[in-house]
Amino acid sequence: MATRGRPKGISNFPNKAELKLDVAAWIASSKPLAQWCALPGHPNAATIGEWQREDPEFAIAYARARDTGYEIIAQDCMRLIDTQPLEVHDDLGNKRYDPGSISWRKNQTDVRLRLLACWDPKKYGSRQNVTVDDSKVEHVVSFDIFGELLKNMALKRQSED
Repeated sequence: MATRGRPKGISNFPNKAELKLDVAAWIASSKPLAQWCALPGHPNAATIGEWQREDPEFAIAYARARDTGYEIIAQDCMRLIDTQPLEVHDDLGNKRYDPGSISWRKNQTDVRLRLLACWDPKKYGSRQNVTVDDSKVEHVVSFDIFGELLKNMALKRQSED
């Protein structure tokens, strides 16, 4: 039975090595993969994933580029937060900050931080997961504290009378 498609070893992208370097640099600059893939002559995201599976060195370089891109996004959040919002002056010359500017800046940083938390939860997430082997943990339940509270309440009532 005849096989379909391109013969093994022949790529649609003869400049694959150059494209791998290019995509890693693109990702490291915090730009989305989808934008890079949309450029003329570039492969789609599935092809990039395939290249990562077949080339461990490229997979490592791509992961490092992702980490660098995440750092740039985090630095961008700091820049946005540190930038003073738009100043406005009323008719009397009193200065205040535009609430719309503050809200917009807050939204910009919030979206970036949420994305970072999803993309790299270990580094940018707020939840800490703790795993414990239940066989080594002793669960102790004591209601003694309630007895002490009741005694204190009774003593407090007696002192008020």
